Amino acid sequence: MIRQPKVSVIMPVYNSVKYIKEAIDSILNQTFKDFELILVEDCSNDGTKAIIEGYKDERIKIIYNFENKGVAYSRNEALEHCKGEYVAIMDHDDISLPTRFEEEVDFLDKNPDYGVVGGRVQFIGANGEFIKGSGTALVNPQYIKANLLFRNVFCNSEVMFRRDLVRENNLCYDESCYGMEDFKFWIKMSKITKMSNIDSVFLKHRIHGGSITQTVSEKNTVERRRKFAELQEYSWKLSGLQIPQDIAQTIHKYVGESAVGMVVTKEQIEEFYNALRFFLKQCRKCDNYVEIEIYCRSLMTQIIGKAGDFWKDEVKNHE
Repeated sequence: MIRQPKVSVIMPVYNSVKYIKEAIDSILNQTFKDFELILVEDCSNDGTKAIIEGYKDERIKIIYNFENKGVAYSRNEALEHCKGEYVAIMDHDDISLPTRFEEEVDFLDKNPDYGVVGGRVQFIGANGEFIKGSGTALVNPQYIKANLLFRNVFCNSEVMFRRDLVRENNLCYDESCYGMEDFKFWIKMSKITKMSNIDSVFLKHRIHGGSITQTVSEKNTVERRRKFAELQEYSWKLSGLQIPQDIAQTIHKYVGESAVGMVVTKEQIEEFYNALRFFLKQCRKCDNYVEIEIYCRSLMTQIIGKAGDFWKDEVKNHE
């Protein structure tokens, strides 16, 4: 009889000899025990393979790629083999805190209208040193959906979702996204289900020179910026918005991967402000218009904070 675990954990693995044991152990040490751990070994050449093959836990399943295919392909491969009701994302150099699965499973069990749940994150360095926390958890699904018009809001390894959503909607990770396949995945998810977070720290996310995020971000910088802008427009289109290219280009210029960009002159502030005003007019038919307006105001607040008080009176005049 085939075992049907409650949770399937999917973890792409590539050249993580320094961190892979800590990542796997953090899963095996979860207080919630009913899971399978699917490791997709992506042709490592640094001893990682020997480490994962040394585990004898029956919950671990290893899939071997025939050549190095990348994280998006590996996640898709793992999704094809999942048996659990829920899927938990995990990266090979992160650390899941012990109650992560217990709290996420409890949330999804008790909230059948929600399909995705995450939590708060601590960012750590190469040697585990604390860098910063992720701040207050976003719990309002309509506000999360508003954020996803502009930026990614999840850190992957803290997220759990319903496997049926993937099967029923033919969802997968796009391999052409230059390390932003997760952003596109969550955009698509936000159109078919409610998403939320639990206000608990579930993950220690490692930032270091060899991490997937850092490695990809250092390559093809121009192409990544283009792709990020493309994903913003993809999110707008799925929401039924028709944004002219001149307005889109202005938003792309100031709202990128890292945050709101620098503005210095009165003309730059005016350009961004007018673009947001136009954008909001297009959003009036969205079911989360209020949350989109709140988010756009937060963007403008960041601009004002960087550029002084010039636009405070202008904002009031247009309210």
